[in-house]
Amino acid sequence: MKRLVIASIALTASITASSQQEPLYNNYKMNYFLMNPAASGNMGHWAMRAQFRGEWVRFPGAPTTETFSMSGPVGAAQKIGLGITLFNDLIGPQGRYGLSGGYSYHLAIGENFLGLGLSTRFYRYKLDLNKVFTEVPNDPGVMGVDEGMSFDFGAGAYFYGGKFYAGLAAPVIAQAIGSDITQAVMHYNLMLGYKWHAVTTGSGLHVEPSAMFKGAAGALQQLDINLKLHVLEEQLFFGAGARLLGSAKDEPPASATYVSLMIGTWLLERYHFAYSYDFGIGDGTIQPYTWGSHEIMLGWDFDWKPKSRYAMAD
Repeated sequence: MKRLVIASIALTASITASSQQEPLYNNYKMNYFLMNPAASGNMGHWAMRAQFRGEWVRFPGAPTTETFSMSGPVGAAQKIGLGITLFNDLIGPQGRYGLSGGYSYHLAIGENFLGLGLSTRFYRYKLDLNKVFTEVPNDPGVMGVDEGMSFDFGAGAYFYGGKFYAGLAAPVIAQAIGSDITQAVMHYNLMLGYKWHAVTTGSGLHVEPSAMFKGAAGALQQLDINLKLHVLEEQLFFGAGARLLGSAKDEPPASATYVSLMIGTWLLERYHFAYSYDFGIGDGTIQPYTWGSHEIMLGWDFDWKPKSRYAMAD
């Protein structure tokens, strides 16, 4: 029982931090539009993605995230990108659901491209009162939670082409509740990556390291470091990574480390499947009480040729 109480306290602390953050994804590179509106239309064809992530499986009230997105270029010049995402986040008895839209404009810079994007998101909070128990009957601080519609706005930039790519986004800059626009807690993420052929000619092996830093004021900061190996001319990949969470404001500083394993395939140059599993290590996680976190992504590319001027160069 003592161990269960400790685990519950850890879960509550994690939920408090997570509620201030954007949803967590392992396969962010395969659908970066979810995190940066400037990435819409960058591949030169339309991309449809469905993702499900279940964290801390087996633990009661563990977070889950479901998304469905579609993005791509419009116009003969393919300079404009549009996208839309439906999402549903749950953490214990609370959650939010809604949709977001993104717009981007892509500029040619030599042999590379720079995408600039804007986004808006409409969502509604929900609270399952059947799962809430209060010491004070009908506590207005809980029962009076406003489940009305909210809005927020974001922006981003994405530089890509050749083998290098980098993105900087602020998914939440301002927020509107009803007709009142207020300054929201700033969220941000920075992604860097590089992709190259293996030295052996004709091996079909590509190596792709990437990193992402994300956070929000007053919440845990997060650093993801990943390494993927693409084989069979990118039809199959294997990957591993580490996620470091920490905050220097706590006394002592809060921290946790997670390790992720990934596998995926790209069939007929249009169908995608990816699976990832991550687990915590060290004293700052609740791994002993869970079966880890699982993420599944299904994707379909359509409309344009899979290899276009926006695709990563060979």
